[in-house]
Amino acid sequence: GGAAYGGFASAWVFHTSARRGGEPGSEPIFSSPTLDASSGAVYFGCVDGLLYAVAPEGAPLWTFDAAGPIFSAPCAFTASLGAGLERRLLVTSQSGRLLCVEAVHGALRWEQPAEVHGHSAPAVDRASAQHGVVAADDVAARVAVVGGVDGRLHAFDCASGAPLGTTQLPGAVFSSAALCTGRVVVGCRDDFLYCLALRAQPAAQPAAAPADRPTMVRRRPDGGGSGGGGG
Repeated sequence: GGAAYGGFASAWVFHTSARRGGEPGSEPIFSSPTLDASSGAVYFGCVDGLLYAVAPEGAPLWTFDAAGPIFSAPCAFTASLGAGLERRLLVTSQSGRLLCVEAVHGALRWEQPAEVHGHSAPAVDRASAQHGVVAADDVAARVAVVGGVDGRLHAFDCASGAPLGTTQLPGAVFSSAALCTGRVVVGCRDDFLYCLALRAQPAAQPAAAPADRPTMVRRRPDGGGSGGGGG
């Protein structure tokens, strides 16, 4: 069996930047940290507008300027680049953008305006729609979903950042969506929880994306469904 835990001992303390002229560590951290199991690195956002990467032993690795305070947790995932795989992070900030950065050096890969303003954390598909089995870290994610304060829920291609679909909910979305096996579950400011299905667009639509690109179908509390608009 594993070791028995009986308390806490300090391993390290990390100090954020002090953009406001205060002492190191003076900037608040509301973002939940994300631990990347594949590297052991820790990622978190800060009110100073920086996304931080910290080594397992607590040493700073890099920072990325998100151009606005970060309140949501970063989302770590693996992207397929055709010739290989790359570990990446998705994060939202008060700048109203969804940002995708490479996880090793913090280089920007793509960004999209989404009116998210740092409240809703991004989510990616982590399971096979065919088998319903949670994917390992080395399995590439296809779709990223994030909600906005304008009530819109957006879907993007994880590799390129291309918009895949948008649907309008009746109220603002501060909730972080959960995405698995082609279904998105998210809370809305109208006090309902919504389950939305990602589905392929009909090939007959002349302006549609390729048939394997998903769009979102909203399941209303009364059991009805309505289609989401294209991104």
